[in-house]
Amino acid sequence: MEKTLYWISCPVLPDRYTLTEWDRDQIGNPEAEPVSESEYETGEMWEAEMEPDKVYRISAVWEESKAQERGFSGEAEYAVLTE
Repeated sequence: MEKTLYWISCPVLPDRYTLTEWDRDQIGNPEAEPVSESEYETGEMWEAEMEPDKVYRISAVWEESKAQERGFSGEAEYAVLTE
């Protein structure tokens, strides 16, 4: 299986997100260098291409400059392990 496209949505989309990829065999190695890292601006829905046997970190940012209109700001990180 090659890359699979995943669509990610939430009630309030982040202003930007970073997708970082590692090889699965690097789990537990805090010194592991990422295979790739890409930063994206978001639109209505964001998507990520993921490969099998990888570990991904999705880092999402909701800008503080927009906290007044949204009622919040902050960052969140999500981990994805693919088979």
